[in-house]
Formats: sequence, C-alpha cells, structure tokens
Amino acid sequence: MYEIAIGLIGAGGIMPYHVAGLRAIEGVRLVGVHDINRENLRARAQEFGLVAYQDRDDLLGSDIDAVFVIAPAVAHVRHCVAAAGAGKHIFCEKPLALTTEDADAIIAAAERARVKLMVGFNNNFRPVTRQLRAIFESGDLGRLVTVWDRQFVYRNAEFWSAKRGQLDEWRLDMSRSGGRMTEFGSHSLNWAQFIGGQPVSVYGRMDTVAETLGDVSVDDTDLAIVAFERGFANIELSLSPAVLDRRSVGTMGDRGCARCADGGAILLRRDRRAVAEQVPVSSEGETAHQHFIRCLREDLRPEVDGQSARTTVQLCEAFLRSARTGEIARIG
Repeated sequence: MYEIAIGLIGAGGIMPYHVAGLRAIEGVRLVGVHDINRENLRARAQEFGLVAYQDRDDLLGSDIDAVFVIAPAVAHVRHCVAAAGAGKHIFCEKPLALTTEDADAIIAAAERARVKLMVGFNNNFRPVTRQLRAIFESGDLGRLVTVWDRQFVYRNAEFWSAKRGQLDEWRLDMSRSGGRMTEFGSHSLNWAQFIGGQPVSVYGRMDTVAETLGDVSVDDTDLAIVAFERGFANIELSLSPAVLDRRSVGTMGDRGCARCADGGAILLRRDRRAVAEQVPVSSEGETAHQHFIRCLREDLRPEVDGQSARTTVQLCEAFLRSARTGEIARIG
C-alpha cells in the first residue's frame, strides 16, 4: 500500500471533520493547509500539526497527490481549476459550484488534466440514507413514486445574525452561499437524483423566519418539489427558531415504502403488506473519505463525480429561479 499525501484548501469549521476522516485511513498523510485568513490559518495548522501555506500555489506545488477543497462554494471554481492545473486529484466539498458554468469549468479542467474529481455529498455514504437507496435499487419497492428528505433543525433567533464578523459570515450572502437549499439541501437533492434519475423540473419556495436577520436577505426555510424521470422528490429544510428538531427521510414505490424510523432503524413495507418490518441499519460500507482514497489507489471513477455534482448544481439553480419567480423551473 503506497502512501497518499493530501493538502487542504480552507481552514474553516468543516476542517476538523475532514482531518479526522482522513487520519483514520491507513497510508494517508496530511501535509499542509492553505487559507486566505492568515490568523485562522496559523491557528488551524498548529492545532492539527500541519504546514501553513500562505500561498495556495505553494501548497499545490508541493509533493501532494490530492487536495481537499473545503473553502466556501464561491471559491471552488478557482481552487479546483488551479488544483487540476497542478495535476492534483480533487475532493471538493459540496456544492461543486454555484453555477453550471463554473461546474463545467471545473469538470473540463479535471478532464484535461486526467485527475479524479469527487464531491462531498454525504448522504450517499451515511449508513441510513445509503441503505434506503439500496433498498429501492433492489426492486423491492417497485416503481418509484416519491422520495423525500424533511430536515428541521432548531436554530435560535440570533443564530444567523451572530455570524456577522465571523469566519462564516459568507453564509449571510446569497451570492457567496447560494442560500440554504444550495448549502445544506444539496445533500438531499444529490441523494434523491441517484434514486429518481434525471431531473425534469423544480418548484421551489423559500422563506426567512428568523427576524434577527434584519436587512440580510437570506433564507432559513426552504421547500423543493422535484420531478424526475422516475417519480418525484419532496425536499424540506428549516434551520429556524420556529421548528421542532425532526428528520424524516425515505422512499416510496408502487409496491412498498422504506423510511428511517425513530431509534435509527429502517421501517420497511414490501408488497403492500399491512404490517411493516423493522430493518437494522448496516454499519458496513465506506465513508466518503475512504471511497475517495480507494478510487485513487485502484484508479476508479468516484461514485459522486463531477457530472453527478453538476446535475445537483442545475437543481439548485432551478430551485432559486422558481423560488424567486413563483413558477416551475424546467431543467435542460
């Protein structure tokens, strides 16, 4: 087993998650990190024992095999294109980009350089959502009717306004974050498209519940109804002071239904039976980090590749168009 050296671009709040995931894999060595905030860069590099690169291109010019681009989404295109130009494989945090044009630029750069490109959509690697997808793909549920992910997370009234002046203040800017559906709901959209296939249209609504956002026009509550070539999806998301914490995720076909049950098991109805069964959630399967590293070692195409991520960017763009106009937005 040969060693794989990794560099990080971005030293924000998601960095500890990626450091832990990579350091859990045998034969992976974390080399250094770059961030435009020099104070934060020094602190993070010291915290994790990494080299602090003030110049991104110095990191890309070092002896690394791949780079994790974990900066805000608005910066993905410039970092990913530069990494591909330096011949480095790329793991990019979701979403791949904020526009289809930028997604295409990243994909083209990776293809020219013949480097691997994977995007960090976690629902395809989390045990529950991975198993729900596998149950549908087994054919037990029949023809797809709908897939859903309803995620409600309580955030107090000051949660969003408190980000002013902080490292993640970019979350308050729609032009830099894409809003909550792009930033958080894209996990659910990407997972749903693996089940539903090619998306056809989106109807979107967004609202702002937290009054303390004041003059900052960002959303905290979203709804997307997506028509796919095989059924439809209902994606709901709220991070507001008005909701009770709750997650409901599942898929329904014309012969049965599977959803995450309270306590973590999967509740499964097959062949329209009156009594449902509880299915334990399997712990088997790769993490996103393990999958990326295996793709490098075995020269495989990542499951969540650039084209899959591009479709999710299209979905997010269509959601925003629909939410702003009140009309159904078609894709393609």
